[in-house]
Amino acid sequence: TVECAVERTACLIGGGEAEAALDLLKEDPETLQAEEEHRLLMARAYLAQGNSFWAIGVLGRAVEERPGDCEARSWLVWLYMKDGDLDEAAAFLDDGDCFGGGDEIAARFALLETFHLIQSEGAKAALKKNPKWKAGVKRVFPEDVALYRLDRDLLLPHAIDPLRLKTELSVGYTSNAIMGSPADTTASGSMESFFIRPDVWMSFVPPLSRWVNPFVDAQVRSTVYLKGFGEEAGGTTPSQFTYLDVGARPGLMFLKDSYPRLSLAYRVNVFLLNKPTPLQEAPIVFYEGHRAEAELELPRLTFFGGVGRRLFDEQVRTRWELDGGIGGGIVLWNRLSLLGAVTVHSFMARDKGYNLFGATGLVAATVEVWKGLQFKAVASLGMDNYMDSSGYFEEGKTRKDTSVKVQAHVLSPSWKGLRGGLVYEFSDKFSTIDAYAYMDHRVELKLLWSYGFDVFSPRKSGVKPHVPLDYGLGEGG
Repeated sequence: TVECAVERTACLIGGGEAEAALDLLKEDPETLQAEEEHRLLMARAYLAQGNSFWAIGVLGRAVEERPGDCEARSWLVWLYMKDGDLDEAAAFLDDGDCFGGGDEIAARFALLETFHLIQSEGAKAALKKNPKWKAGVKRVFPEDVALYRLDRDLLLPHAIDPLRLKTELSVGYTSNAIMGSPADTTASGSMESFFIRPDVWMSFVPPLSRWVNPFVDAQVRSTVYLKGFGEEAGGTTPSQFTYLDVGARPGLMFLKDSYPRLSLAYRVNVFLLNKPTPLQEAPIVFYEGHRAEAELELPRLTFFGGVGRRLFDEQVRTRWELDGGIGGGIVLWNRLSLLGAVTVHSFMARDKGYNLFGATGLVAATVEVWKGLQFKAVASLGMDNYMDSSGYFEEGKTRKDTSVKVQAHVLSPSWKGLRGGLVYEFSDKFSTIDAYAYMDHRVELKLLWSYGFDVFSPRKSGVKPHVPLDYGLGEGG
């Protein structure tokens, strides 16, 4: 049967036995060789041998005998385009009967026509001529998902996937759990601890329009310092700096598939801290934030800013915030990626001692060392001037903080978006108020996974028997 021949040929080709598959196909009964799928199996076996000439010959005879054999026509269109013969491909593509019906074949021809237009006129002209290129592509053969992705990536190289996920799980050691904590506290005694740090971020942008689309980002992150858990209260321990930060960011995105891309959003987050106060047991709602934010993305630069209100449990710190910045990156020699950003911020607190103006600069360099193995170096410098704090934190002094941070990452090659990493971080915070000067060394092992899902891509059909067209495009094709 055709089903048996399809399975047999697939197994032999998958095992590197294309010649054996071809010999068996030639020995099949004439009634089986007359089937449309059998001609496709012959072509697939020839292609597995690297013999596109004979594959085209088999398919050409199939179309001569059955001019309405749209599947054989689609194979010929792809093979001719792959060989750069766009005119010959157009001759087999120009058959209106294969575009009707709304089935998998019609979807394939729509994708092939789009690819042919890209090859002959360029991506920009193709998109302008056919802006609704995927309107009729609803259900496709499994391997045609790869062709859909190729068309999409060529037409919309700056598009973002509707659903994106980033997760990170770290375990490590710190010499000072206070470093980086928003508690802005002082403590005596040992603050070293092992820690666990999970971080999950998600973004969803439904493709409702070319011009304006709603979106929502959500993030849950935490750092759990293990030292001090289960111990009786008394003194400050690293575990009291354990936190959970939960946030969401709904908004509108303009021109999501191209540049310039503008996002306007409202961000809300709640920060829980495992540190008790004289009036509350831990954990406490340390603060909640409400901000309006804007972001403008250009090909190599991003401008961003926000304004809002942060409500602290320690009410003297409740403040209005205004900040903005610019960041950008460049890739050199296909192996070195350079990133940089500068931000400025101004806080106006309920108690003027916490008013501040500051700035932060960051540079990062990532180099691919060998077969996806990466080394990344990050350095940042931050300065905060508590300009109205004279005598507030210490008699006769105005508080000014300077923070320096250096990181070194070694990241494994990516496997389906998953990487492992080893990170060393050194931080040093200088302050005119000695009690707020810290130093920290951190080492951590981490797993990172990031992936984009086109959840609105065409559905794969389960039509059988089916001979897949090998596009040579990797997974799915």
